Amino acid sequence: MKPALLLCTALLPLHAVANTSSHSVEYQMDFSAMDSDRSDITHELNDVGSFHNTLSYRYAVTDWLSVGVGYLWGDSEDFALWPVDLFTDSKLEYQGIQYSVRLQLPLSQRNRFYLQANGLDFDYDVLDDGETVGSDDGFDFGLSAGWRYEWDIGLGLKVGYDYQKLGDHIDIKGISIALSYRF
Repeated sequence: MKPALLLCTALLPLHAVANTSSHSVEYQMDFSAMDSDRSDITHELNDVGSFHNTLSYRYAVTDWLSVGVGYLWGDSEDFALWPVDLFTDSKLEYQGIQYSVRLQLPLSQRNRFYLQANGLDFDYDVLDDGETVGSDDGFDFGLSAGWRYEWDIGLGLKVGYDYQKLGDHIDIKGISIALSYRF
């Protein structure tokens, strides 16, 4: 009896470590409004809404700090934010590798407020009547803030407001919804 009790006591800390895994994957959808200037690259772009996805991996450095890397892709054709988008023949297609640092403030055991800084290595094309009329690539920054909830089984839900720049000519801002799994 004594060796069994000793073994259980020795293994008890392993349960606590198993429930605080540092790795997670996340799928995020953004429904956004788009601002573009009338430069040579974007002068044919008439759409005002966009939709993009992000699939990412995160590593929790501490309970309140995590870093991540992911792939972002989207366009202005799949989500018509305003009725005017339905009648335009131009669209924006964009993609990139996103690097992020997220700070989390615990509100309760499962609720968290988060603030995230993003770096995006992006590439986009402006298409009009099926032809590329402008393109750009580079590296730019963005921010995200919102609320996050995580269940004990590792599933998480995140809702936030995102702002992302695509170079000097395009700003994307909108609402994001994400699902994550911690393992």
